[in-house]
Amino acid sequence: MNVSSDLIGKRVSHPVFGEGVVEGVRWSNSYLQVRFSRRVTIWLPSSHVEFRRKEDRPVPKRVRLPEPKRLVGDRIKARRMIEAFRHGIVPHRDIEDFTFGRDEELGEVERCFEELEGRGGSALIVEGAYGAGKTHFLDYIYELATKRGYLVAKAELDGWEVTPAKPWRVYRELTKSMRFEGGGFRELLTEASRLEPLDPPHTFLTPALRKIRKGKADPLLWEWIAGERNPRFYLNEYGSYWRLPVLLTHSTASDIYSYILSGIGYLARRIGLKGFVVLLDEAETVFWLWRDQEKGLGFLKGLIYLTLNYPRLTEKGGGRDLGLYHSGVRTTPYLYKIPSYVFLMAAFTPVWSFAYRQIKDLAANRVIPLSGLTLENYYQMFESLIVLYQSAYPEARLNHGLDYVFQLLINREDEGVRFFLKASVEALDLIRHHPQENLLNMLRYG
Repeated sequence: MNVSSDLIGKRVSHPVFGEGVVEGVRWSNSYLQVRFSRRVTIWLPSSHVEFRRKEDRPVPKRVRLPEPKRLVGDRIKARRMIEAFRHGIVPHRDIEDFTFGRDEELGEVERCFEELEGRGGSALIVEGAYGAGKTHFLDYIYELATKRGYLVAKAELDGWEVTPAKPWRVYRELTKSMRFEGGGFRELLTEASRLEPLDPPHTFLTPALRKIRKGKADPLLWEWIAGERNPRFYLNEYGSYWRLPVLLTHSTASDIYSYILSGIGYLARRIGLKGFVVLLDEAETVFWLWRDQEKGLGFLKGLIYLTLNYPRLTEKGGGRDLGLYHSGVRTTPYLYKIPSYVFLMAAFTPVWSFAYRQIKDLAANRVIPLSGLTLENYYQMFESLIVLYQSAYPEARLNHGLDYVFQLLINREDEGVRFFLKASVEALDLIRHHPQENLLNMLRYG
């Protein structure tokens, strides 16, 4: 149970049980323990209840219509962003233009960038409740780091498929999303293959770079090094591929994938990039695991140790002294070389767990708590959205009712930024399509 959740004490309503108060949460706020006024206390999915609205909050100032000079010149871009907002998301390519109220958090990230370039590694935990904007923040860092000259990769974890208890699947997702200004994972290895061979040889990257250098890279090679599942018998059927080491799918193979990721960090520096930024979203799903939780935690801990550049991790089996797992089939070091040039940023919904406390201690309690946006942040967001909407639909007459729309939306800020974006666009659509209708009647919801 997560007794520290922001949802504790919130008033909710249920169509059967009536009014109640949240007393506990489970599985990262997906289940709530609610004490209802009918003297019934039960656990139920959070989607089955509706949170009570707050009393009206005063709007700080009148919402202004955009001046012509503020309108976005690219109408296609404005339309693209508005269509994304209808789904409650911000397009990747425009994320820097639509991020508000994160100056303090970005300052901490800047310090981690400096540490990565200076010490050769860094780790940071992003912590916030559901709807606090963790995914948006990681997406922002993804775009920012790419433009700053880093290699970046992002994986969204879950409790079933892409779970830390299956390290090869996490690695596969990272290679799919890997990007720098010159391309992706293939372009990284292609550029690295033009340099001198790795010394000492890397068990996995060296044979891949050798084949690329000789012009023998084919789809099977790219699938193999990117983490696609290729059993031993499959590789044996293709000539020289029988010599390639298999990328194991075992849950104890944390050492193999940490070893490869650290090698990729080293390659990033060799081709002139500043380092390797690894972003893990929904990392709290590791606590959902029952049978393999320890193995999943072992992989996460191994990645954090990777950023700390422990000398023992450059030895085969060296992670055992730190309580880390090693593959019994092919044991490798966790760390290719010191420094690793890896910056790990993992986003967690906070849970009450001794294991979570261990992870934060290991990261030297370097935690960014993502709090909710302020009223002023929402105001800036709404004004920017109006600028985009007027740019996308120049014919729209948004000359009335904006203050009332904002008042309705801000009274439901507990439902998060995603709801705010979707509802804002829907309200503006109503004003655009029905300029003669009574706005109060159209917008009177919930």
